Amino acid sequence: MAEASALDEAKLRTDLLQFVSESKFIMAVSMGRDGYPMARTLGYLNDDFNIWLYTVNQSLKMQQFRDSSKITLLWREPTPHFFKFLTMKGNLEIFEDAAIVNQVWERYQAKYYSGRPRQAEGEGGEMQRIVIKVKPVYLRAEGFGFSPPPVLREF
Repeated sequence: MAEASALDEAKLRTDLLQFVSESKFIMAVSMGRDGYPMARTLGYLNDDFNIWLYTVNQSLKMQQFRDSSKITLLWREPTPHFFKFLTMKGNLEIFEDAAIVNQVWERYQAKYYSGRPRQAEGEGGEMQRIVIKVKPVYLRAEGFGFSPPPVLREF
């Protein structure tokens, strides 16, 4: 199949947004201090390809995110014939403002409600909540009906 035309790209963007919105989890890859990539599964929120992550300040991933503002995200979902994969490379922005953290927390609760209340923050901020926004710079879509897999670089 030929590379996507301008009209196909608009449909592809719509299909990818739906794919990201319907998925529950991503694989997030950041660089460890030992020089090796580290992958982890995370919940997330999506705002038109801007991805929001929610974590605590003292986590290993936050150390890695503070060391490098670059991240790779991977979505993988089965289809009747194979899998669909979406790879995003992006830059991180860290938010510690309580109003933003609480707003994202409320949205997380709606998507991932576990029935448990949020843990209280400990003394000295060791459980301080953090919100990370990933702004995409690159998307590569496999299994969406195009060959070669299309790459989007404008958001």
